[in-house]
Amino acid sequence: MARLNEYTKMSDKLITNVNGLLSDIKTDIIAHNENRKKTAALIDSLKSKQDNLSHFMKLDVDIDELLSASYLTVRFGSLPKDAYKQLKIIEEDGKFIFTPCSSDDHTIWGVYCTPKKYEKKVDEIFASLYFEKLTIDMDDGTVAEIIKKNADKIEELSEQLDVEDGIIKRTWDENSETILNTYSLLLDLQEIYKLRKYAAVNGESFYYVGSKDNMTAAHKTATWTAEGANVWNTLVGNNAKGFVAGNGGVAEFDDNTQQTTASSHNFNTLLAATSQRLYANVSGKGLMSAPVDDLTTDAWTAEPVSEDDNMAQLPTKGLASATLPLSTNSDSRYVVVVGHNDGEAYSSVWAKVEEDGQNKQQWMQYPYDDNDNRLPAFDNLQMGVYNGRIVALGHNNGQQTAKMYRSEDHGLTWQADTCW
Repeated sequence: MARLNEYTKMSDKLITNVNGLLSDIKTDIIAHNENRKKTAALIDSLKSKQDNLSHFMKLDVDIDELLSASYLTVRFGSLPKDAYKQLKIIEEDGKFIFTPCSSDDHTIWGVYCTPKKYEKKVDEIFASLYFEKLTIDMDDGTVAEIIKKNADKIEELSEQLDVEDGIIKRTWDENSETILNTYSLLLDLQEIYKLRKYAAVNGESFYYVGSKDNMTAAHKTATWTAEGANVWNTLVGNNAKGFVAGNGGVAEFDDNTQQTTASSHNFNTLLAATSQRLYANVSGKGLMSAPVDDLTTDAWTAEPVSEDDNMAQLPTKGLASATLPLSTNSDSRYVVVVGHNDGEAYSSVWAKVEEDGQNKQQWMQYPYDDNDNRLPAFDNLQMGVYNGRIVALGHNNGQQTAKMYRSEDHGLTWQADTCW
């Protein structure tokens, strides 16, 4: 009781003075920490621009003048080397010029220019070849000159960052004892305050009651039951949920919950699920999608499909899907669906870029003319993403073992993985 009374008196004094005690310290550290965050963000932004620009060092033109051209559309970006071989053939029609600037073992970075009247068609061609756009800001000078200006600015901002770090460290060092003592006392008072629910006062008497609770664990298992006319089709999932669909709606589930959203659509099969959208082949309507947080009938909208592709060729057998984030925009991703139809010896690949959860970009079937590195058709196929590449594990009915393939260019070409 003596210790409790002591801490009660201390707590009254502490609660009265703690705001005044820490207010100046808190204000000082927060202000400099905000300055530090802004400076660090500017440095990160400039470094990201440097990384993008570094691929175009050979481009000896004024960037501002190039991007300001009145009658030209100019795109900076990259595409797989295998796709570049096909681009060399297409380029002969004279509607665009692609200038390669740098490359590594798998990728070529470059710039394409096209008259504005051909912009839509040429953008579709490059999208079908997995061209990833890079944002290059308008700035005076060549790429080399802009990189030099950015490097000087990064050095200047880094010096400002060191100054802010020094002020924050000095403020903490000068006041650390006061802060730690206050924190320790508050923790102690919190533990004592918890005793109040076990205490009672009756007149001059003080009672404290302790008990040991009997703890029980409960585990709930989510189960699914297909009832009535519901016929559930292909299971797909993202990192958070799984989805199944049939002629009664869409069911979604995770480890603890399950729910079904009724729909008048008749789903042939689900194709893919990302963190933001669910994709399906809908009877009589073709490719459709809906936000994963709203799967009601009206939320489903038709997916745009390239005019060069035939929806009748959309695969229905041995389906699997994978999603890969764009290296230039973490809020956008490639959606890749693989499968085949009856009688086909090889799988076909349909893909699109999902930008910020929207369905603006077109689905395209990758053309396989003169491509010897295709994925065989499998009765059962599973796909995943590992280290930036798609890994496919396929098995045909009657076979004793499965086969593994990998693609390092978003499903464009496939190689058998002989390590498995």
